[in-house]
Amino acid sequence: MAGGGESSAHVSLTAAKPSLLVHIRGVAVHLPPRVRDGVGMDIDDALGMFDGVARVRALLDLGIGDARIRRAVAEGRLRRPRRGWVAAPHADALLVAAAEVGVVLTCVTQARRLGIWTASADTHHVGAAPHAKLVRPPRTGTHVHWAQPAVPRGPGVLSDPVGNVPAILAVCQPYETGLAAWESAMRLGMLDREVMRRLDLAPDARRLLAEARPFADAGTETVVMSRLRWLRLPMQRQVVIAGRRVDLLVGDRLVIQIDGGHHVDSQRMADNEHDARLRLMGYHVIRVGYRQIFDDWATVQGLIARGGARAAPRCALRRRTRRRRNPEPDSLRRKRDLRRRRAGAGADRVPVGRGG
Repeated sequence: MAGGGESSAHVSLTAAKPSLLVHIRGVAVHLPPRVRDGVGMDIDDALGMFDGVARVRALLDLGIGDARIRRAVAEGRLRRPRRGWVAAPHADALLVAAAEVGVVLTCVTQARRLGIWTASADTHHVGAAPHAKLVRPPRTGTHVHWAQPAVPRGPGVLSDPVGNVPAILAVCQPYETGLAAWESAMRLGMLDREVMRRLDLAPDARRLLAEARPFADAGTETVVMSRLRWLRLPMQRQVVIAGRRVDLLVGDRLVIQIDGGHHVDSQRMADNEHDARLRLMGYHVIRVGYRQIFDDWATVQGLIARGGARAAPRCALRRRTRRRRNPEPDSLRRKRDLRRRRAGAGADRVPVGRGG
């Protein structure tokens, strides 16, 4: 939890140059270039290493004297979120709020800050140790995860490490959105499957770790694919057809295209042209948007189900054939067809009278 105990060593190097990554009071930071060159560090440099919000002790460890910090506060160049902390005037409001309360940003809130796909949410999610005492009550609309993190948090950390974010998100969010977030993190290269396997994960997180695949171009693709598994049709993501990738190919001929939240005119024109090419090639194309997926899924599902019945008949036929337990023998079927032909030929025969 932010604002916890002290680090025994003031500054410890974790890697030699050129990375110049250092640990200061439990927070991993990179030294600015001017400091690496031997130039003295100013307050702006120091705060930049902590994303604009830092503990006073961390600044002292970097050689920023207490008198300089007090003077910067008096001049309005710094503010104090709470005792022992300072922040730049234009620092991230979420980090400042986390410092004020004594929590860390986690779950969907931190996932969004990292660029991981998440469903829209109005609630901020923060984390704290199970028996932690917060400095002040969190703001209205904040969800606190009282749990022991899979990856230990440093005492000066205000945002959760990448390993903790999907682990907490798996327990907090529904299966389909949790799976979409895990696949998004994998696609971005933020998750190592082997490293995650070694963590003490909850059963929900273990399930997502086993099922997540880094193939979806967006989280909405994962959600749609998860919701369509009941069709029991083969589904492929990001298949190249007519020179461009399609979001989802269901069966042999059903193409599902998913528009993002920012579908601009130029992109729409290119998509419309590609859709036309697909239809000329015999594909059935269904295009849906973000709001349709999350606010009107019943309609979308109905369209896809009807499109799948028309566009993938061979798959459906194979399913129906597998379900027939006692198929009719070929000999009986041939005899039945012969009787039908003979009966039809007799009905069509018109008697002709003798003589004219």
